[in-house]
Amino acid sequence: HSKERLMIQGRQFSSSNEFAIPHTTCVLQFVEHPNRPNTTAFTVWDASLHLANYLAMTPQTASNAGQSQPSQQLQSSHSVILELGAGCGLAGLTAAIAMPAPNNDNNQKQVILTDLPGALPDHQVELNRAVWQPHCASIRCQALDWWEVMKYHDRSNNNNNNNGN
Repeated sequence: HSKERLMIQGRQFSSSNEFAIPHTTCVLQFVEHPNRPNTTAFTVWDASLHLANYLAMTPQTASNAGQSQPSQQLQSSHSVILELGAGCGLAGLTAAIAMPAPNNDNNQKQVILTDLPGALPDHQVELNRAVWQPHCASIRCQALDWWEVMKYHDRSNNNNNNNGN
């Protein structure tokens, strides 16, 4: 059976293909393939830029914006950051750098970037290894197809309904 794909006409990333993480000295580099057919995964989207900027907020900038600092909300014993539908991985890479590690121990912080098997941002992770590695123990890319998750969920619900649950 064929899958429907959502095609979005988006903004082209800046010609420099760099993202300076606010309030840090870190600069991420990206290689985009916006004209690759049947995919939206190889483009840095505005939503990803906004999320990355939000994740990098300091207490002062968050206060000035009338928001709480995301790192304060996420500061706990959590050691894994999961990005669903990572695309180029901008939000996940920014979180790896900007979000505080549990007990300020970067060896406890891990990031998992997920997307379809043919759309994983492995190249972006390697391209930026020297930038994120001092801030995070590991970043790995993991295939995750939401169509398969939905089919599994539907089968589980049907089995539960057939068993009188």
